[in-house]
Amino acid sequence: MRPRNHLDNLAQAHIFNGMEHRGIEYSVVQSVERGKWNWFAVIDATMTKSGQAKSKPAAVADAEHAIDRAIAQKRVPPRSV
Repeated sequence: MRPRNHLDNLAQAHIFNGMEHRGIEYSVVQSVERGKWNWFAVIDATMTKSGQAKSKPAAVADAEHAIDRAIAQKRVPPRSV
């Protein structure tokens, strides 16, 4: 039996709603709280990012900025001392 990861959990929960940025799928859903939107992205099998915004366009922008930052961090080689 293989170990489970974030991708397995999300696939079973059917959370993704088909939004994609730079090849990374993310989801934006309306919160149960009035006027709040939740976003969630799986960068890879070991890293997820999530947050909350006051509108759907703000949630989309926040999710895409988080994806951009995560991709940029992965590309930067570690500094040698």
